[in-house]
Amino acid sequence: MDNMNKNPDISVLMACFNASEWLEDAIISVLSQTFINFEFIIVDDGSTDNTLKIIDKFCNIDNRIILIANKHSGLAFSLNIGIKAAKGKWIARIDADDICKPNRLERQFNFVKNRDKVVFVGSNCIEANENLDHQVTTRYPKSDKFLARYLQTARKFPPHSSAFFLKSSALCVDGYRSRFDLVQDRDLWLRMSEVGEMSCIDEALVIIRHHNDNMSNGPSYMPQRAFSYMAMVSYFIRKMRFIDPLEGSELDFIEFIIVSATTFCPIKSSNF
Repeated sequence: MDNMNKNPDISVLMACFNASEWLEDAIISVLSQTFINFEFIIVDDGSTDNTLKIIDKFCNIDNRIILIANKHSGLAFSLNIGIKAAKGKWIARIDADDICKPNRLERQFNFVKNRDKVVFVGSNCIEANENLDHQVTTRYPKSDKFLARYLQTARKFPPHSSAFFLKSSALCVDGYRSRFDLVQDRDLWLRMSEVGEMSCIDEALVIIRHHNDNMSNGPSYMPQRAFSYMAMVSYFIRKMRFIDPLEGSELDFIEFIIVSATTFCPIKSSNF
C-alpha cells in the first residue's frame, strides 16, 4: 500500500522473538483492518528463526510496516523502542501469536474520541487453542472503577494484545519497566491508571491464541504471580508516597524479588 499519511493516528506495535510459527496470521490481521491510517511497528528482538524473513516479505507488500531489528534484549526493552519510534498519538498492541478482528482499530479509535480522560482502552477477547478451533469469549469490566480494582487485586484484565493506549501517558510514566520479566503490561497499566482513566469495550476485538510456548503457561505461571504481586505492592507504596522499591538499587530490587517469590511461590517440601 502506497502514499500513506506520514502522520498516522495509530501506531500498531508488535515485538517478536522467534515467532515464525504464528507471525503471518498476526500480521495479516493487522493489515486487514477497516481503519487504514496507521503505521505498523514491528520490533524484532534478535530472532534466530525465520521471523525476519517473514517480516521482510510483508514489508515489500505494505509500506505501513516499519521494521526495527534489535539485539535480544527482552520484551519490555523492545516495546519501549517501539513506543519511542511511534508517530501515532495512540499505541495499539498486538502479540505475534494473536489476531486482531478486522474492526478492532476502528472500534477503539472511535471509542476514545471525545473521551479526553481515557488513557487506556482494552476489549473483551476470544481465547482459543493453537488451531483456533476451540474458542471461548472472555469479558471484562467496562468502567475505570472496576478495571482499577481488577488491576489492584491481580484479577484478570483485558489482554495485552487488546491494549490501545495513549503514547504520551505511557511515556509520562517511563513506559514498560525492563526489570519485569513478566506482567510488564500490568505494571504499566497500574502506573498509567494514576494519570488517567481506563476503559474496556464490551466486544471481543482480539483472539488470544494459547499454546505451549505462551509465557503465561507452564513453569512461568508462579513467577508471573510473583511479578503481579510486585507490581501491586509497588503501586500501593507509591500511593502512600514512599519510594517505589522497583526504582531502587539492584540490591533492593533483588531483595524485593526474593520476598515476592517466597510469598507467592513457596517451595514444596519433599516427602522421603
